Amino acid sequence: SPYHKGYTCEQWQAYQASRKCRYCAVALTEKNTVPHSALTDACKAEECQQRASKACTALLVCGHPCGGILGEETHLPCLVGECVKKRQSEEGKAAKALGATNGEDFCEICFVEGLEAAPCVQVGVLACVSCALCGGEIGESMAGGEDYFWVYELSKMSRA
Repeated sequence: SPYHKGYTCEQWQAYQASRKCRYCAVALTEKNTVPHSALTDACKAEECQQRASKACTALLVCGHPCGGILGEETHLPCLVGECVKKRQSEEGKAAKALGATNGEDFCEICFVEGLEAAPCVQVGVLACVSCALCGGEIGESMAGGEDYFWVYELSKMSRA
């Protein structure tokens, strides 16, 4: 069926009902999950484990995991769609740009993957959320007085 390419209807239903890796969205099983890990929602894939090692381990008030980085002082707002919609309806038209940021949105710097696919940071004066790799580059460059667009171009080239 074109609606769940690569799956039978039964496999797709099982996938939809399963817990998924917070970074690559593979269905989690006992075989592909690291036991006794601080992040129980990351699979054993090397890239996902690298990302998990840099991720905040806190649960937000809503019960969803924080999408930020390990050791952050202030947690990001929840990036899960249902929480974003709730926040938008509560804040109305006065909602800040960050209040509308969703985990499915792409990094606003590199546009390579969704924010839910990596630990994220809020880039201070830019008030945008980006993957930690890009946000770290921007934050360091702005502290050093470099031009934002120069670092943006470097970030794009490093991801190509």
